[in-house]
Amino acid sequence: MTAATHTDIFLSCDWGTSKFRLRLISVKNMETLAQEISDWGIQKTNLLWKENHRSTVSREQFFGDVVLDHLQRLAQKTEIALTAIPLLLSGMASADIGIKPLPYKKLPLLTDGSDLLTQFFTCGATKIFLISGVSSPDDVMRGEETQLIGAFSQIKEKKLPHCFIIPGTHTKHIFVKQEKVISFKTYLTGELFALLSEKSILQNSLAKPTHTEAEIDITLFKKGLYDSMEKNLLHSLFGVRTRALFHMHSPIENYYYLNGLLIGAELQDLLLNTSDCHFHLIASSLLARYYTLALQTFNIPFSMHDSEAALIHGQHEIYCKQQEIIH
Repeated sequence: MTAATHTDIFLSCDWGTSKFRLRLISVKNMETLAQEISDWGIQKTNLLWKENHRSTVSREQFFGDVVLDHLQRLAQKTEIALTAIPLLLSGMASADIGIKPLPYKKLPLLTDGSDLLTQFFTCGATKIFLISGVSSPDDVMRGEETQLIGAFSQIKEKKLPHCFIIPGTHTKHIFVKQEKVISFKTYLTGELFALLSEKSILQNSLAKPTHTEAEIDITLFKKGLYDSMEKNLLHSLFGVRTRALFHMHSPIENYYYLNGLLIGAELQDLLLNTSDCHFHLIASSLLARYYTLALQTFNIPFSMHDSEAALIHGQHEIYCKQQEIIH
């Protein structure tokens, strides 16, 4: 294997609830050179440790072995010795079910990441830089703060008020003033869609398109958006079932309608706050398309940021700022 230095490359790890993503990143252009992705999310890893290994292996060692296994596979794939390369780790890894629990950083938060709570520790021969999350008096996030910092580093008008929308299982709306995160709200949009479409009475009235990149049914999606503004949400949700029963919508049409209904309900708060705020969407793939269409429908102008690029830039920005503080 060839050797490389941390000035050339770094390892970006996003350890979420359901997925483990490890990427080898070029410092020069912030491009992904190779990656290793699996379903070894925090939830699965924590469950296996608790059920089978907690009496014989420490949490940190068990989770560390998962990291090292992915690192070894990435090293074999790239033929580069990676043990001396710093691994920047964000997401649920710092939660109480993660590799090394860290407390939340309380608001306000500087948008350059210099006051985030972080910790260095070793895993085998690998030096890990762990990034914690952020809390307000009534809300929490882990991972989205890193994406925000990455996206914010790329904008020019930093002194203006901004709102960053980060869709996902638990969507975040994060508000920034004078280069500080002052507040944020979490919406259960993604998780509620999953529960309704997989566990509720609506599951037989919905069908996911076989090809996830298929064209969105704009008419049905927009109908859901408009109904979210004009009708009671709980009543509209049951309407998904009756529309299927009366053959008014096909199961696939209902899928798009429900997406519009829930995303529209989430975005209602933003319609009250469009006067002087600059909006940003941090997303990729199908979520980017859904939210782009929704924001355009509601006449909310916004700037687009790729979620993976924002994460990578954010991790590197936080790492560099913390290194400056240390030295």
